Amino acid sequence: MEDVFSGNDSRPLSTRSEEVAFRSKFLLLAMLAAVVAPIGVPGRHVPPIQPLAVFAAEPAVGMLTVQVVDEAGKTLPARVHLRAADGRDLLLPGQATRQSAVYKGTQPVCGDWFYTDGSFRIEVGVGKAQIDIAHGPAYSTVHDIIAVQPGQNSEKTYTLRRLIDPLAQGWYNADEHLHQMPDAALMLGEDLNLAAVPICGGVELSYRPHQRVTPLPDANHVLVTQLPAIEWDCFLWNLPQPLELRLGEEPWPRDDFATSDRPGGSTDLRTSFVVRTPFLIEQAHAAGATTIAYMHDPPRLWYYPLYVANGWIDVYGVLENSYCSIANRGTEADFWQSLDRHGTNGSFGVWYRFLNCGYRLPASAGTDNVGMGVGVWKGYNRVYAKLDGPLTVENWLNALKQGRTFVTNRPLLFVTVDGQNPGSELRVKAATPLRVDIHAVSATPITRVDLVYQARVLKQIDVDPTTELRHIETLTVPGSGWLAVRCLGRGDNPNLSPAFAFAHTSPFYVLVDGQPIRSPEDARYFHDYFSAFMKRSLPRVKNEQIRRLLEAKCRDALAKYAAQADSGEDFPDFPESR
Repeated sequence: MEDVFSGNDSRPLSTRSEEVAFRSKFLLLAMLAAVVAPIGVPGRHVPPIQPLAVFAAEPAVGMLTVQVVDEAGKTLPARVHLRAADGRDLLLPGQATRQSAVYKGTQPVCGDWFYTDGSFRIEVGVGKAQIDIAHGPAYSTVHDIIAVQPGQNSEKTYTLRRLIDPLAQGWYNADEHLHQMPDAALMLGEDLNLAAVPICGGVELSYRPHQRVTPLPDANHVLVTQLPAIEWDCFLWNLPQPLELRLGEEPWPRDDFATSDRPGGSTDLRTSFVVRTPFLIEQAHAAGATTIAYMHDPPRLWYYPLYVANGWIDVYGVLENSYCSIANRGTEADFWQSLDRHGTNGSFGVWYRFLNCGYRLPASAGTDNVGMGVGVWKGYNRVYAKLDGPLTVENWLNALKQGRTFVTNRPLLFVTVDGQNPGSELRVKAATPLRVDIHAVSATPITRVDLVYQARVLKQIDVDPTTELRHIETLTVPGSGWLAVRCLGRGDNPNLSPAFAFAHTSPFYVLVDGQPIRSPEDARYFHDYFSAFMKRSLPRVKNEQIRRLLEAKCRDALAKYAAQADSGEDFPDFPESR
């Protein structure tokens, strides 16, 4: 028989309506009979008629009550990924999706999530639900499968174990590149000490110091907003005074032909950036602002060789948005290639080349608006800095500029060389051994540690997967150069870790017998690149006065790279060791 209540009945509407009416009358009579049948009638025995059974629908949901605590039993704010048996990501009432910035048709690499203060209750569809819980890189994580029963309440308590206490050692962490405003729930749930929200846009002719610092919600969780930023270029921190762009000693020309066109398409700089940006970065740095370079994927050098050659960059953002994608897609070989100085799909290779030339550029990190469109949480990429004193913007920037930092998307990597922190200069005699102390901690087990010298792996240490590694390495370097340590772990749950969990220290600068750090090969690379950039870009500067001064600055930078390129042999080869 066809079901008149389904949408698949093809009979005439009048026929279906008559049958519905008939069935309704039949149901009403049956219910009436169930009521009157048991009533006795004198002289007659009326057998009882069983009442019509009316079955309620089986509940399709159960309740889940969760507490997240630390080892002392204290409730702990956390990020929660909760997926029902039907594959839906669940959110607490009143919390919107945190993945609203996914764009350009990309698919999130992880599930959606919500934040809890440590205790929550939520309705969940019956079946096996998956829950993943995290509270920043310094804590263990939780993964569990919960059998949700219909109409029942499942009570769960999860303990996140502290792996290490970075703050006790003076290490604070930050995501320095956000565009969506974080709230207190995010800052506490991610254990994020500092979040920076720059205002990215074009190149203006005047800037005012509107930087704002807000405890969110306390002194160890700080939000920095109203940071001036040049899209694709630099963040300007702590601008001490109003800045009016000038051309040498003169006011900036009223007609600089700084248009927004991009002759080379979307991958090219706007003409306004070509005309104004070098002058702004130079003058902002001279005024006392801290300049933090940030790059996208593929690395867009543009004016960076000019900035770096003249010392206008204080800090270099290397673990940026591209690595949200790189760390989750492709093979391990692809990931390592992104760190190669000859590679073109990441920021580390260019950074390595600048360091090889002797330029001192501490590392920083940020997630950006959408993590390159892969829908990851804020604080996915972080920089840790060892501060002198409490968390203030001044103390933070001081530690950053001195290079007491490491960048990470999961592992915590603490390294000293001869007892010194990253950013230190070590002056040694030839053949003097260096002691490298490594302490790595990670909820995602670590499998490999590299000691990198002048962009080459001086020592590779493969280890059985471990959440904590202590290792002492004694090494002798072949000449002056920069030394850093990096580590890698493999994650299998994208809600809790990138596929390639990675950390990298800022450089230590080793000067052997007083010789400077040099790389003629990399100097030639920057000379050739920047020469081609000048040839392509300077004709777009239509104001002759601006073009002459800009060309002089560019040629001065080229001369520095040319001098190093002609200075002698490249860094000596040395065998990679394990």
